[in-house]
Amino acid sequence: MPDPTPPPELSPEEKERRQHLLAEKLKSLGWLGFALFIAAVVFLPLTADAFRTLVPSAGTKLSKLPLVGSFFNKPSFEKIDRAYVGAIAIYLAVMTTWTRIQMMWKTDDRTDGERFRMLVTTLGIVLLVADLALFYCAIAEVTWSDVKFSWIGLLLAIVYGGVLLWTASVSARIKLRIKKLEET
Repeated sequence: MPDPTPPPELSPEEKERRQHLLAEKLKSLGWLGFALFIAAVVFLPLTADAFRTLVPSAGTKLSKLPLVGSFFNKPSFEKIDRAYVGAIAIYLAVMTTWTRIQMMWKTDDRTDGERFRMLVTTLGIVLLVADLALFYCAIAEVTWSDVKFSWIGLLLAIVYGGVLLWTASVSARIKLRIKKLEET
C-alpha cells in the first residue's frame, strides 16, 4: 500500500507561475472563442458566398453528398454546404499559418531551419492572398454585381487582411507567453 504522505508544499513562486499559466491559457481560450465567433458571424458567410459564386458546385448541400449526407440531413444542418466547409478550412489555414509565422519571427530560436521558415512564410502569403481575393470577390459581388473593380471591396479586403494579421499576432503573443511560462 502506498504511503499516504501529502505532496510537498509548492513555493510561492511556483504557485504564482502556475496561476499565471492558468490565466494565460484561459485568455488564449477566450481569445480563440472571440475570434471564431467574429469569423463565423462576419467573415465566413462572405467567403462562403464568394466560393459559391466562383465555384457553383460548392453550393451543394452537405446533406446531398453521398458519403456524409446522412450526418447532415437534420433540420439544423440542412443549410450547410461545401462553400462553408471551404471557408472554414481557408480561415483556419490562414490563422494557423500566420500564428506560426509570427511565433517564428518573434523569437530568436533557430531550431527551425531557414528553408522551413521560408516555406511556411510563402505558404502563409499564398493562403492570405487567396482568402483576401475571395473576400474581395464577395464584397464586390454584394455591392455591385456587374462592376469589374470595386474600391470599397479593395478597402474592406485590406481591412479584413489587417484584422486577420492582428488576430494572428495576438494569438502568437499569447502562445509565446504560455510557452515561456511552461519552460520556467
